[in-house]
Amino acid sequence: MKSHFKSTYSDYAWEFIQDKNIPDLELITCVFALVKYKWKFFLTKNHRWWELPWWHIEKWENLKECLDREMMEEIWVKIENEKFFWYKKITNFEKVKNRDWWFYPFPNSYIIFYICDATCTNSKIFCPDTLDYWLFDYDEVLEMVDEDNKRIFEIMCK
Repeated sequence: MKSHFKSTYSDYAWEFIQDKNIPDLELITCVFALVKYKWKFFLTKNHRWWELPWWHIEKWENLKECLDREMMEEIWVKIENEKFFWYKKITNFEKVKNRDWWFYPFPNSYIIFYICDATCTNSKIFCPDTLDYWLFDYDEVLEMVDEDNKRIFEIMCK
């Protein structure tokens, strides 16, 4: 149960932990996924950069329901072979302001990471949550993402 890497900022600290046990659902704020399709990987683009697809869990969902729903909403694919990989434990030093649509547990919350396969892709459609999404090969992903996403991607692909 060793963490791969961790960091501390002024208002929070985080660490990645590989463990077979998933934290309590009420403490999980969002889910990331490394989605593979024919030896390529999906990335989404937001207003900052390209990154692994991620989303917040709705209060009424379990993790599988969230994965399925968001894959269709964000990158318009169906998935299979989803495998829990690790989680990111976030420890806040100050309370995070809650939003109307989501509650951030204090002091600890978790982000879950999965690896999964896309079974099919549909026509590209507009998604209001992302500016764009596309398939990239391994080397292209390393060129497109920021340093944190690059480290995550490299570890998850080993």
